Amino acid sequence: MFTDLTGDFNRVILEYEAANIGEFEANMKRYATDEAFREKMKGYTDLYSTGSREILTVV
Repeated sequence: MFTDLTGDFNRVILEYEAANIGEFEANMKRYATDEAFREKMKGYTDLYSTGSREILTVV
């Protein structure tokens, strides 16, 4: 994990591997509806004031 000292909030960078963007999107939808996953992540983003997502491709 890296901490960005210049932004509005601490930046959390997660590395995620997927065969393609479709697989990534399907997993994000599954996470959004998986109650066990949601319970595990409960409270994780409560202190965030803003946020964004970047999707990068490594070639």
